[in-house]
Amino acid sequence: MTPRIPRQEEFINSRSADAERILDQLIILVFEMAEIAPVLIDPDVRNEDVLDACVSILELNQQLMNYAEHREFAMEFEQMLNGMVVMIEGMIAAEQGEARNGEDGGRAAN
Repeated sequence: MTPRIPRQEEFINSRSADAERILDQLIILVFEMAEIAPVLIDPDVRNEDVLDACVSILELNQQLMNYAEHREFAMEFEQMLNGMVVMIEGMIAAEQGEARNGEDGGRAAN
């Protein structure tokens, strides 16, 4: 547990209701992103599930852009996520192409 220091106490006691609401919203966003993130690092997850996770995080990231102090980070994060989406869509298309080629090859052998 983090020890309480006077500055922390001052910050905790001085937050307005509006600041409290904003902090609560940011905490919810972070937890929602954290729940989705494990999909991105699990090697056994299908590419379609990774794509869905990226799209979900992109949607949450849009909410983060509403906060001026986080907008720059959110914009850079969005660029990275968009790059991942393009890459994963390409991987899915390649998998589907390989599957079609495999089916066509099987028919040709018959």
